[in-house]
Amino acid sequence: MDDDEQVTRPDYRAGSGEGERPPPDEYTRLLPNRVNSNREFLAPDDPAVSPYNLFSIRVLRYLTFLFSALTFLWWLVLLISVFATPPGFHQKGSGFLAFGYTSLTFANLFFALLFFSVPSKAVRVPAIVISAILALDLILLLAVQKTRYEEGWVGVVSVAWALLMSVWSIITDRTVQWGKAEEEERLTGRAETRKSLAEWLEVLLSTIAYSVMVVAVVLITLNIILRALDARIAPPGKLYWVDDNKYRIHLYCHGNKTDDNGKTVTTVLFEGGEWPVEYSLWDFADNAVKNGSISRYCFADRPGLACSGDKIKHDDKWASKQKDLTGLTDKLLGWDIVDGAPHEVWRTLEGREKIEERLKKMV
Repeated sequence: MDDDEQVTRPDYRAGSGEGERPPPDEYTRLLPNRVNSNREFLAPDDPAVSPYNLFSIRVLRYLTFLFSALTFLWWLVLLISVFATPPGFHQKGSGFLAFGYTSLTFANLFFALLFFSVPSKAVRVPAIVISAILALDLILLLAVQKTRYEEGWVGVVSVAWALLMSVWSIITDRTVQWGKAEEEERLTGRAETRKSLAEWLEVLLSTIAYSVMVVAVVLITLNIILRALDARIAPPGKLYWVDDNKYRIHLYCHGNKTDDNGKTVTTVLFEGGEWPVEYSLWDFADNAVKNGSISRYCFADRPGLACSGDKIKHDDKWASKQKDLTGLTDKLLGWDIVDGAPHEVWRTLEGREKIEERLKKMV
């Protein structure tokens, strides 16, 4: 081919004017940058390419810090209430359910902050599962009367807060992903799809952490479902509110209140000790009624045992009354017998005072 017939090709070497522009490829912009056509894009790994450049992302991060601090304070209050009940925090149940939900919420927010700048769909999927299960837990606690009574407002607030923070972490992760893509398009020319090794490790750790939380919340939900199923079976006897409706005591009576002549019979009162009455004294009382030793008996379990509500901390006045009653009952022979066992229960100050009056008459 002659030199005149050769096709002239642009020289892409530096200093050749038109040749400074690289050849078009699959990454070449089809439309020019109207804002600044001469602006150079940053490398995807440049630290300046960050979702924190957006004010909305920074606000979300600060709010997540605030929610984490509030959750930690609530966690401390629940931890303290295990040993010393603050005013208004008395729970009829064990209280560990609310503590577990608060621990789960704090772990959720902690990992959301730790891997805040690395959003991932692999994390959002278990987070959505956790939110769905927490919504089911909240419905179960509110729908079943027994679980609602045992957990009280403390348990309901803890579950509701866990649900809100789980939804918050999902919204935050999705918003950060949007902000990250926006900044990458603005500063590098396109949204980055690849991840560095460090980012993949962060995604792996967060996925493992959220998977463990899924297992934990599933186990807690199974426990609530079992408690809801158990609530369908009522205990024998009745549950009586005592001490200004702070908790309930299980009281069961067996036998006729009057004899064949219509005269009121004496009622033997059994109070459980460190074990529920059902373990041993119930059979003993039934046999006593069958062989004619007694005509009627009532028994109650101490607070926190069997079907009775959780026990509360007693003050010095109650302890003094307990000492006086001990001196009176020591003078009685055999079992403590109370004429027509009162519905006010003997583990409260009011019930103790009434029983003391009856015991004084017997002594």
